Amino acid sequence: MNKSKLPCYYSLHGVNYKNGFATSCPTQVDQLHFLDGTVPSEFINNEEFKDHRLKLWNGEWPAGCHQCKEEEIHGNKSMRMDCTDQYDESFFNPETGEIDFKSLQHVELRFNNSCNMACLHCDTVFSSGWETALKKYVPDEKTIYLNLQQLTKQRHTAKINNKQLPRIDMKIEEVDRVADDLIKNFPNITEVDVSGGEPLKQKHFFHLLDRLKEHPNAKCITAMFYTNFNAEFDTIDLAEKLSHFEESILHISVDSGKNLYPYFRDGSWDKLKDNIKTFRESEINTYISCVCTTSIYQLMDLYNVFESMLTLDVDIIDCAMVYTPEYINPGILMEHFPDEVRNDIKETREMIENSNSKFKESALKGLNHIEEYMNNHIIELYNETKLDTQLDNTERFIKYVEESGKLFNKDFNSTFKKYQINNNKLIRIDKETL
Repeated sequence: MNKSKLPCYYSLHGVNYKNGFATSCPTQVDQLHFLDGTVPSEFINNEEFKDHRLKLWNGEWPAGCHQCKEEEIHGNKSMRMDCTDQYDESFFNPETGEIDFKSLQHVELRFNNSCNMACLHCDTVFSSGWETALKKYVPDEKTIYLNLQQLTKQRHTAKINNKQLPRIDMKIEEVDRVADDLIKNFPNITEVDVSGGEPLKQKHFFHLLDRLKEHPNAKCITAMFYTNFNAEFDTIDLAEKLSHFEESILHISVDSGKNLYPYFRDGSWDKLKDNIKTFRESEINTYISCVCTTSIYQLMDLYNVFESMLTLDVDIIDCAMVYTPEYINPGILMEHFPDEVRNDIKETREMIENSNSKFKESALKGLNHIEEYMNNHIIELYNETKLDTQLDNTERFIKYVEESGKLFNKDFNSTFKKYQINNNKLIRIDKETL
């Protein structure tokens, strides 16, 4: 039997709800189905999903898989390489591109953008805080020219016939229809992810957990969700609802140290620690991952980010990279301060190695991932909408800092100790860019 030339777990086993459309995985952006109230069994084998699978099978990168393609070109691990031990072609028809419903294992849902934060790597699609902040904001000509997509509301948007669709806003009735479909038609579901917004602020999330405990495979399902864990919620109620599944995984988007947290994420570092502590007392089978999504901001405060994360009562530190928007990609610093960045990584590694943390091994693995990315990555502009003029990402970042600072009342120069922005230049305290 022939094998796939570009095997991808998500292409055969996943469906992912985004803003107005569905696709196969978190980083895939082809609009394989516009969400219109239909459920996965009704669109999982439409022409677009079948074509998506067949292209990967035959070694052709679909357009929406560009992030994985770019990372592999640069020698980095891509999302396509996730879950390789669970990749199974036995329910896939390589002639038609169809999958049997038994093939679906991974479902990721989003309900709406309700969120108690407005993080600097986010946007209106996934944050009501961003949506509120931009209601009266009018981008100036430079912001538009530099294509600062978060500020111009162009990021993560879906269009049909050149008409922009409204952001995702799933009603409880639609949650019920999706739950019914998963229970009735997809017997091998093993992982249900919920992203936000902030799930702990959304009644849909708790309702879904109540419904999916009826799934025939519930005792083999991992209930996973992405959260800032800084919202007001009933920890006892949450623990009870999660107890019906084999296990639960909380991916807490920390993305900061104590110093950076109020600037980058907003919210309270102490509340984060208290919520983790209280939830731990439930003693259910839960795995807590502390996620550091690493943009240029985290790289500029790397030592304190890791030092602070080591104090949290979690099971693992996991590091991911911010690929887009390109103007907050961490690779920007390597263009100007490669020696300083390497030294910051070295000092951070020494601090972790000298710590007594129970998860220092995962922290070192995460730091190594950052270092590998910085060494391999070559900054390239690959906007979803191609520009006639290639823009300078450092200039874009500086403008983004200026505009987001005014928008959210943030002071960059008071937050960062090693980097400053002066006279429209990004400066290392002991070295200025050319």
